[in-house]
Amino acid sequence: MPFSAEQFFAVFNQYNSDLKIFVAFFYLLAFLVLWGIFSRKKFALNLSLAMLACLWLWMGIVYQIFYFSKINPMAKVFGAFFILQGFIWMYAMKARWFQFTNDKTSIQFFVSLFFIAYALLIYPILGMLMGHGFPSGPVFSLPCPSTIFTFGIVLLLTGKGKHFLAIMTIPVLWSVIGTTAAFFFGVREDYLLAVSALGASILLVSQVRNQKGGGTFDV
Repeated sequence: MPFSAEQFFAVFNQYNSDLKIFVAFFYLLAFLVLWGIFSRKKFALNLSLAMLACLWLWMGIVYQIFYFSKINPMAKVFGAFFILQGFIWMYAMKARWFQFTNDKTSIQFFVSLFFIAYALLIYPILGMLMGHGFPSGPVFSLPCPSTIFTFGIVLLLTGKGKHFLAIMTIPVLWSVIGTTAAFFFGVREDYLLAVSALGASILLVSQVRNQKGGGTFDV
């Protein structure tokens, strides 16, 4: 790693201290998305995909390029891929790639809930217990918890295999990078990155193979 653990956590501290209002905004937006999804509001799908687009653009431009690049030259490359992911989500929304699944009894549905709850609630609690809670550790709106949240939302979707491949590639690649950093710097709550990437991929492959045109609702 081209930076120390102290530098790594200092970036989180600076980001969270400078932008805590925006961190709170993303939390509120996430809960609004969940309310829209589970109340089956007509705007829920577009709101969810738009939020993911904004979230990935934000992480690419603000965190990766403006903050993380201060200690890691590769952050600008990461930022470019995060920005690309944001545009992929925007295109997915415009092209209507996905619908929400209507099956609330499947393993996939409950796994998605766990990933979302982990990213928003369990992750920051674990950070505090491990001594690097807010503002010195990653929280939602930063790459690792937000990637886990992304996998949770994706597992609520149904669509074509080629579309899932397009929107999953960059998050899965980041999961590999993020898990490596977690190992070196002791951010143990990030270990679920690898688990969520693998679990979501397996479940989505199974879903696409078994899909018969049903199990969705119009949003």
